[in-house]
Amino acid sequence: MWGRGVMSRAVGLVTDWVWGNLPDITRIYAPIFSWNTPSMRVVAANGYAREGELRRSAIKDGQVIDRVLWSKLRD
Repeated sequence: MWGRGVMSRAVGLVTDWVWGNLPDITRIYAPIFSWNTPSMRVVAANGYAREGELRRSAIKDGQVIDRVLWSKLRD
């Protein structure tokens, strides 16, 4: 299903659901592995903004890696 917009649509639907059903939530965030550009494109397409890099903030397969923090704020 890659490249068909399935994840972009899913992220948009979940984001809209949160805003419509959870009034106390003011911010949704997504820390994404720095090498995962497809996931960054998905959140960017849904209006999330890049906030910054979380250096050496996760361990994946025994390697310490960086993540990039993306967020969307309630209007």
